[in-house]
Amino acid sequence: MSQSYLFHIGSDGSLSEMKPQAYDNEDHIQRLLAEYPAILGGQYRDQQSRRWALIQREVPVPDGAISERRWSLDHLYVDQDSIPTLVEVKRSRDTRSRREVIGQMFDYAANGPAYWSIGELRDAFASTHSSLSRDPAEALQTLLGEDIDAERFWLQVEDNLRAGRIRMIFLVDEMPPELLRIVEFLAKQLRTAEVYAVEVRQHVGASGQVLATSILGQSQNDEQKVSVGRSLVTPSIDEWFTGYRERHGEAANVIARSIYDWADGFALHPFVTTAQTPSLGWWLPEDGTRRYPLFLTGNAKISISLSYLASSPLFAQERDRQELVDGFRSTGVSFMLSSLNGDIRIPITALQDEMTRVAYLAQVQKLVERFRTA
Repeated sequence: MSQSYLFHIGSDGSLSEMKPQAYDNEDHIQRLLAEYPAILGGQYRDQQSRRWALIQREVPVPDGAISERRWSLDHLYVDQDSIPTLVEVKRSRDTRSRREVIGQMFDYAANGPAYWSIGELRDAFASTHSSLSRDPAEALQTLLGEDIDAERFWLQVEDNLRAGRIRMIFLVDEMPPELLRIVEFLAKQLRTAEVYAVEVRQHVGASGQVLATSILGQSQNDEQKVSVGRSLVTPSIDEWFTGYRERHGEAANVIARSIYDWADGFALHPFVTTAQTPSLGWWLPEDGTRRYPLFLTGNAKISISLSYLASSPLFAQERDRQELVDGFRSTGVSFMLSSLNGDIRIPITALQDEMTRVAYLAQVQKLVERFRTA
């Protein structure tokens, strides 16, 4: 069996051997990963080099029924293509079974994307990187690239979450072959989610510390799956309506068309997101910035994102967002709302009755007029 040796040559010409050394504990790995996301590696299955932005450590994962903190994911990242990346860290000395480790990740992957509020994730990102910049959009550009448009970026993150376009990474200090086989099997079988095993070994010597990252399970994530985000074409509005009718039927399409005509009458600017199941949204300007008051999601929901509105001075205070929520509740249309940074979401069929639809859109009109008269 071959053995590799690692040496470091210092600036003074001195040579020191970097010897393998176990991490102190699991938290040691997690702290390194949070501080230096590049440890995850950059080259994932023929994609351009990944840039990582940590959203949060120890991310609460709700189950949608019993608890908002049923589980806790070690790390949640996004990359420059808006792909949410779930990372679970384990040491090879961990005595838990492979079944438990895999099961945990599947709990996170099945529930997090379904129940995470994009507003709460944005808040978590802003809190994590508050020392980098007071402006979360600026922090995002610093980490992922100056061409990132924050509002469209988070829209794409949400679309990817809901469509299951995520990346799962099992990160260990020494990869057990049994776990690697399971990861490779899952990578072959899953249609939209990528799965990788990442090994990060630690070497320590007189000159310091070296971390060696190996990304495993690359070829099992086929190119068609990982290239979906790069090859998606934004449909035209007519194409969006055609796809919407095919997925949700003529009745839902008629309601969506009536909302589109209503928005057109108020000179709102429509756009379609780039996603496997794209949304139709509208924007209006505010002091050189785009604000997004309304969306028709690809899964037949009408959505008003309080987190997007909160970035405007008009709705930065919770009392202003609460007033908005109260206005929508006054229409008699019921909806669940986890926080004032969440989304007001209702099924499009909730507005099948014309009077209800008129009342609901009247509240959207108040929102639009507030921007225009400020």
